Amino acid sequence: MSRTTLHVYLIDGLTAYKAEKLRKALLISIKVSDVSVKLNSGVVVVTSAGDPAPEVKMACSIAGCEFRMKVSKRKAAYYT
Repeated sequence: MSRTTLHVYLIDGLTAYKAEKLRKALLISIKVSDVSVKLNSGVVVVTSAGDPAPEVKMACSIAGCEFRMKVSKRKAAYYT
């Protein structure tokens, strides 16, 4: 079992419906263990074993929202 880390992403165009769809799409991946979405700020916090950036980009296209950027580890504490 590998160690899990937090990854923080900014996503544009999130609604409650899209956030739930995004969360479900991310939880399908075996690398991802937990997903939390903050609608007001457009932040998605993913707990995973590796870098889930490709999965987040794919989940954004499934949910119909736009991937903006990954937040640096230094600024991630502000969003979590």
